[in-house]
Amino acid sequence: MTNIFASYILIFVILGAFMEVSGCGKAFVDLAYAITGRVSGGPALAAVITSALFGTVSGSAVANCLVAGVYTIPLMKRMGYKAHIAGAVEAASSTGGQLMPPVMGAAAFLLAEISGTPYIEVIKIAAIPACLYYASLAVIVRLEAVKLNLKGLPASELPKYRDVFRQLHLLLPIPILIVMLAFDMTPFIAAFYTIIATVIVSWFRKETRMGFSKIFEALSGGARGAVSVGSIVGVLGIVMGVCSLTGLPNYFSQFVIYLSGGYLFTLVLLIIVAGLFIGMGLPTTPSYAILVSGWGSRRPPPT
Repeated sequence: MTNIFASYILIFVILGAFMEVSGCGKAFVDLAYAITGRVSGGPALAAVITSALFGTVSGSAVANCLVAGVYTIPLMKRMGYKAHIAGAVEAASSTGGQLMPPVMGAAAFLLAEISGTPYIEVIKIAAIPACLYYASLAVIVRLEAVKLNLKGLPASELPKYRDVFRQLHLLLPIPILIVMLAFDMTPFIAAFYTIIATVIVSWFRKETRMGFSKIFEALSGGARGAVSVGSIVGVLGIVMGVCSLTGLPNYFSQFVIYLSGGYLFTLVLLIIVAGLFIGMGLPTTPSYAILVSGWGSRRPPPT
């Protein structure tokens, strides 16, 4: 677990901090409001789009909520959404950021390493479910807005398109990262060069230029994020080690396979149910580690 953290997760946590400090997060928010702000339920739709866009470079639900939630939640409440609905929309949107390629949550890196799957393949597989997740969330938000007869934001409160276009250069590191991963570059090296590209593209305009103070802020933010993620990874290593020594994963997998009756489809459904209950009390990464320690080492039964 520690090796996975040092090889994959750490550098992407730092990358997310650089993208946030560069102003990429604000560019996502402004772009989302410019696109959806005028329609019914615009602030909620903007929350969905912002979280989907910021999720491409963050992979952290907490960071996603901190960047987008401070703008979207007050606006949703002001436009007529109840407080608990506004909070739920932002929570669901931010959580989905862990599913959005190319930078996903720590569980994606664990999945790639434990299963021996190249990270670029994980990105390809995750793209469609992530888009479907946000599409369904947008439909639900839109239906809620129509039911409550909510209006969009006035044009005077929306960002101007020319101002949004002046920030779009900050999004260039995202396709750069995807291209490098597509050419079979290792995730660590690809993320490292993307960090350099983030600093370089910020110099395209004077108002977005990253100086020494902003670079130091990004490094310190990445270090703080790495400490929080690293502590989780350390505990997960202990949990997986204890599970391995006690043989609990084998008993768990045998029990699940017994319940499935030998049918692969039933086995998948049981694993989904197990993940649902485990996820109620644990974040994504510990949930995945516990599930994979239980059945990931066994081959599925024949259909």
